[in-house]
Amino acid sequence: MTKIFLAPRSNEKAYEHFESTILKGRPYSFFESYLSESEKKVLSKYDTLQIWDNKESLRNRWEDMRPGDYVLFMKKDFSDSALV
Repeated sequence: MTKIFLAPRSNEKAYEHFESTILKGRPYSFFESYLSESEKKVLSKYDTLQIWDNKESLRNRWEDMRPGDYVLFMKKDFSDSALV
């Protein structure tokens, strides 16, 4: 079953991060040193990755995320939200 996850993008600094990591993406090489060997096996086939991190305290919200789920990036007034 497809799930929808909400990701906060509530201020201008978060928006800059959203643009550079989700809309534009970053090269695989940017993330490679942070990845485990199993993550490298899965992700190394991609030139560009769109990756969003979150606070460790919110980890339980994301543990159920699976391929095919949606993430809705939003700010408080919903006027500039994006579905990725």
